[in-house]
Amino acid sequence: VGGDDFADFVVEAYTQKRQPDYRIESLSSERWNAPRGHVVTDAAGLIDPDAEDGDPLAALDPAAREEEGSVLAEVHDPGRTRTERGGIERRLFEPEQGDPDEGWEVEDDVYYVSTTRIEGPGWDHLPVELLFRFADGVTIREEWDGHSDYRLYRFVRQAPLSEVRVDAQGVNLLDPDLANNGRLREPDEDLPRDWSRWFGGVAQLLLEGLGQWL
Repeated sequence: VGGDDFADFVVEAYTQKRQPDYRIESLSSERWNAPRGHVVTDAAGLIDPDAEDGDPLAALDPAAREEEGSVLAEVHDPGRTRTERGGIERRLFEPEQGDPDEGWEVEDDVYYVSTTRIEGPGWDHLPVELLFRFADGVTIREEWDGHSDYRLYRFVRQAPLSEVRVDAQGVNLLDPDLANNGRLREPDEDLPRDWSRWFGGVAQLLLEGLGQWL
């Protein structure tokens, strides 16, 4: 371990006032609906999805159909300096296929818009890996340099975004709050039950100990 990159990181770690805290600020998914009114498309020109004979899916971004297997995302990065300006970029990711969420089944002609906001400390030398997992088991990963204060990701797919994680491998040992490094679209129903069992067990032990003491 060493070199100029490590030396720059050490200097920044000692001089930065902001804590190196990455966090998932928000995650939401909702069904995609065709925009109202006339829409210009590459294939059919000007169309009206609301017309009686209109096809709502004609207004869908062709890349959302994933015919070539890649996952499209719109990434909004505001940048942080005049020389590092931000913007919105369309990116294609090569997905990994895992197990789908329990009970998940794809519906024909149904798409979801998923958005997530990820915030960071804005350091120059603290990149981090982002992980996005969808209900159909698809997972994509990206490395974020972390230069800006936040990033917004928007996906349109036939499966909603189920989970987002920052630094899933636990590489960033400086992060002061690991609890905010992940977010689920749906709450984990097993967690309250696990906590209730734990508290119940502790209460039982206390009562037994108190009974023996008395």
